[in-house]
Amino acid sequence: MSEFYEFYNNLEIDNGLLVMLMIMSVFVAIFHTIITIGLYEINLKPKGLFFVLNPLLIWQSLLSDNRLGALVAIILFLSVFVLGIIGMIVSAVRSGYQSSKDEDARRRKMGKETLPVWKKILYTLSGLLLFGFVFTLGIPYFIIFVFIILPFLTSLKPNNKKRFYKFQRILPISNICSVAMGLAEISGKVMTIEPMISRIGSKQCIEFLHIIENITTDDDGKDSYTMNILRQSANNFMFRINLDKSKLLQTKLNS
Repeated sequence: MSEFYEFYNNLEIDNGLLVMLMIMSVFVAIFHTIITIGLYEINLKPKGLFFVLNPLLIWQSLLSDNRLGALVAIILFLSVFVLGIIGMIVSAVRSGYQSSKDEDARRRKMGKETLPVWKKILYTLSGLLLFGFVFTLGIPYFIIFVFIILPFLTSLKPNNKKRFYKFQRILPISNICSVAMGLAEISGKVMTIEPMISRIGSKQCIEFLHIIENITTDDDGKDSYTMNILRQSANNFMFRINLDKSKLLQTKLNS
């Protein structure tokens, strides 16, 4: 504690440095806002709260002592790392909980038993212990693990999108010349017969999809979307396949 008092008493702050600290607090506010909204999912009202709060804290501290203002600026800067690390842990726990719910729903849909609660708790504690172990190795190793290794491992984890693409790849398909029903693999160049004008942008196209959604906000500030109007229109078009023209009458381009 004596070392801290010695450091505090030896601080030499001039007016130029004070101006730099006030400017730095604005940049720190950017990270505070991103961390609060992105990791903690807190709906700030107003959004620029930290852009007012951070410089105000430094200014109030400067009224009593210039050294206190510098100390507050240092604390604000270090708080970015503390809030970021805690926020990543909170976000990981929240994401793991949501993934657990999705996995349980998928298992019930497939007729399998859901994971017992003790296994979920064990997996959560294992993840927290892993974070703690990596953190004890040092800040550089922790940053490499969180921002490089962990996102790479997460990308390898199967999800609904990957399962859909895998299912799509293994579906049987047939050539367009012999298809009777089901999926057909078509490769060629689309050519318009009667071009139509899109409602947005007024561009020539074969098909357009026009969607109007209602946006509602709950008490937590989260937005939800409900489809109000769906308009889809398509004209006849032609496919150039093997230099031959095959006329296809189509009403839904994506079906």
